[in-house]
Amino acid sequence: MTDLIKIENNKDYGLVVSSRVVAEQLGKRHDNVMRDLEGILTTSDLRGLIIHSEYKGGNGQMRKEYFLTKDGFILYMFNIQGHNDFKLAYINKFNEMEKQLKELYVPKSLPEALRAYADAVEEKEKQKLLAIEKQKTIDMLVHENKLYTTTEIAKEMGFKSAIALNIELGERKIQFKANGTWVLYSKYSDLGYVSIKQNVLDTGKIVYDRKWTGEGRKFLLEMFQIAA
Repeated sequence: MTDLIKIENNKDYGLVVSSRVVAEQLGKRHDNVMRDLEGILTTSDLRGLIIHSEYKGGNGQMRKEYFLTKDGFILYMFNIQGHNDFKLAYINKFNEMEKQLKELYVPKSLPEALRAYADAVEEKEKQKLLAIEKQKTIDMLVHENKLYTTTEIAKEMGFKSAIALNIELGERKIQFKANGTWVLYSKYSDLGYVSIKQNVLDTGKIVYDRKWTGEGRKFLLEMFQIAA
């Protein structure tokens, strides 16, 4: 089927297929195909998709035909029953040729070249920003789901140790020490900043393992005005 596909790159209209080719390959009379196309044109202004043209017949006389763009071809084929393989083969070929022409496009003037360059730069920048946003989203999801020790947070924030950070947070009235464990003040305790896990040692003693959540990490970084 692909060997029979006859799509031309018309200098005025781009990629088109002649109504004569469509008629021949569908086994229809050309005048019947043109009648159907003219019926479509009477109901809608689709002259940019189904384009009137002429060709020289065998007797030297000029005869009427129509050029169908990809959208014009699809519109016509949707108005007739069957021929699904024919439809699909032509649509795929249109798509393939459009891709090839896009890859081979060479600007014909300085303004076109500048526009093409600007479009390429814009597209590259757009893809770059999309990649950055994607990475930010991934990082955010990782941080939201990860738990951090005070030592990890202290190191990230430039403190010498977890002890130094805990003391600083105590002085800022973020937390206080109770029974040897740092506890957030009530103002911050219900905001999901920490995750506390209770562990029972072999001796029977209960200890509490406190870690900062992603939201807690974000809170601390913002409080100290450190970029995440």
